Amino acid sequence: VLSGLGMIGSGILIGLAATFRLADLGSYLPFPVLCGFFSSIGVLLWTLSITVDTGMPVGESFSSLANFQHTILHHGPSFIAGCIMKFYGPSNPFFVLYCIGVLVAICYCVLFITGTSMDEAQQEGWFFSPSDLESEPQ
Repeated sequence: VLSGLGMIGSGILIGLAATFRLADLGSYLPFPVLCGFFSSIGVLLWTLSITVDTGMPVGESFSSLANFQHTILHHGPSFIAGCIMKFYGPSNPFFVLYCIGVLVAICYCVLFITGTSMDEAQQEGWFFSPSDLESEPQ
């Protein structure tokens, strides 16, 4: 319920911001400030994704060779896909959706070809298990 109310509230605020043209206030901010802000958001998202995926802080993810290999193995394909989408995505708006679909298909094909079950893939950390996605009622 709270999540739904938050989305409705965000939609109302975005609508009001568009109505009153609040985005024009961004022209008063220096370009380096905006670049630094969005760069820091990107770095925070990257570090959070590594922490969520590996279950350890970023510093630990790169502290030993085994941790480094685990991190690169899990994040290398998404990094390569992100680079491909960055360079080819602007010329074709549907390319990003196509690329995501192809990556999901490749993942399941690798599971099929190697004979890996979904349970084994979940145990190795390639997929979240249903218990990982459940939240405790409060």
